[in-house]
This record gives sequence, C-alpha cells and structure tokens, in this order.
Amino acid sequence: MVHLKGIVEENSPREGFVVSLNLRLPSGQMAAQSSAPNAPAAIKSALNDLLQQVTRHKDALRSSHKWRRARANRVEPQVPFEETLAAVHPPAVSADDVRSYVNINLGRLEKFIERELYFRESSGETLANSISRDEVLDEVIARALDENNGAKPDRLALEPWLYRLALSAMTELARRAQEDPGSVHLEDYAGSRNVVASDEPALQFHQPDETFTGENVIADTRLATPEQIAYSDEMVTLVQAALRGAQPREREAFILFSLEGFSVDGHQARHPRTGAIRMRGQRLCPDFLFSAADTAQ
Repeated sequence: MVHLKGIVEENSPREGFVVSLNLRLPSGQMAAQSSAPNAPAAIKSALNDLLQQVTRHKDALRSSHKWRRARANRVEPQVPFEETLAAVHPPAVSADDVRSYVNINLGRLEKFIERELYFRESSGETLANSISRDEVLDEVIARALDENNGAKPDRLALEPWLYRLALSAMTELARRAQEDPGSVHLEDYAGSRNVVASDEPALQFHQPDETFTGENVIADTRLATPEQIAYSDEMVTLVQAALRGAQPREREAFILFSLEGFSVDGHQARHPRTGAIRMRGQRLCPDFLFSAADTAQ
C-alpha cells in the first residue's frame, strides 16, 4: 500500500516551477518540495530529497530493537510493614493466658458449648446425647494448650479463638460418633428417668422397672429367640410324625437327602434301585412332611 502523489506548478517565469511530492507508506508518510527554473530540475531535486527521507526511514525501522520503550507499570516488590522493624507485634497467646481465661470465664465457655450443642441437636446435625459438654470442653482446652496447634492469636482475640476451637471440636466429635454409632455403655440407664422437680421426696423414688441398663436391652445373638425355638419344635414334630410310618430305607434316604445333603444322583449312585429312590426323594419334600403330619394327627 504505497501511494506517491506529485504536483508540478509554474508560478511565474522568474520563479520557475514548483514540485511537491507526497509518499505514503504503511509505516509512515513523507513529503518533499523543490523549485527550479525548469520542470525536470525541480522534479529531480524533489525526488532526491524524498529518497533521503526514505533511506533514513528504513534505517530507523531496521534498528527498532534500539528504540527506547516505555517501561511497564510494574509493582516493585516491597516488604510488608508487618515484617519490618518498625512494626510492633502484640504478644501471642501463651499457656498462662489460656489458664487464666479458663479459670475466670469457664462458665461463659460452658454456656456457649451448651447452646451450640442444643442448636445442632435441634437441627439434626448431631445425634442426641452423642456428645457431652465435658468432652468438648476437654478437647478445646487440650487444643489451646497444644504448642503444635498452628499459629496462636494475640491476647485480644483469645475468646473468639477458643470459640472457634469449640466449633471445630464439636464437628470432629460428631464425625467420630457417626462413624461408630454402635458403641453402647452397658452401665448407662436404658430409658429416660421419670424425675420431676417436686417438693415431695416421695416423688423422687424410681420404680423397679426403671432400673434396666444397656446390658439388659441388648440382644444376645448366641441365644435363640422364642420364635426360633417354636419353629424348631414344630419342625421336629413334623419330621417325627412323617417318619413314624416310614420304612428303614425311606428313613435312610431322608437322612442322606435332608441332613447329609446328598442329591438324587447321589442316592442313585449309592442305591442301584433308582426308581424307588426317586419316589422316596419326592416324599421327602416339605409338602409331604406337612401332609404326613396331618395324617398322623
């Protein structure tokens, strides 16, 4: 995209001709003007001037790496004021500060823990009675006195820091309780005691049926339940009634099929009389036991 525009004008015989040239390049624009008694001389002089400008322009483009560029607005690295010698750091919390606060404001911390536990149990975030106030309080004090428990805040932020430790301790204890929900204290009372504040001491008496502990209400899987005992007795009665009129061969087939776990093919391999064994196998089904028991009765 190079454009060259030229104008040749004759002003007067005394001044001669005036030549004006305008060169447009993608990287810039140059102009030259010259005058002479005749037109060829004026054009030659204007072209020489324009050629010098083009030469200087090419030299400038070839040395573009030497141009002085504007420095970007870079942020110089600076040392934070908190790390300088002029900064005055407040003293961090020490173990003595924690002990002093707990000795004086233990009631406030306990009330905060109780309110938070009540809120979490009411909203369903934590199981009822899965976390006690004393457990959370012990965990908070242990974390506060631990020197390896992260950075300590300053003394002015001691109370909010303890509250944050209490919240994190509740979350951790609730997670542990959800992971192990099957642990039951055998000596704890199984039901809710019917104790109401009253002026009469007689109302504070607990009935004998309120003395069940967790050990009494936990099922023992090693012992049979009444339903299992009744079912076992019924099945023994049915088997006895069904085998009362059976032949010795049929009793042997029943023992091998039902008790020993032999199949019909196993019976055939043990007894060559396959037809009789198949008939005996059909008679050993539960329907036969029930029908035989009804017939015997």
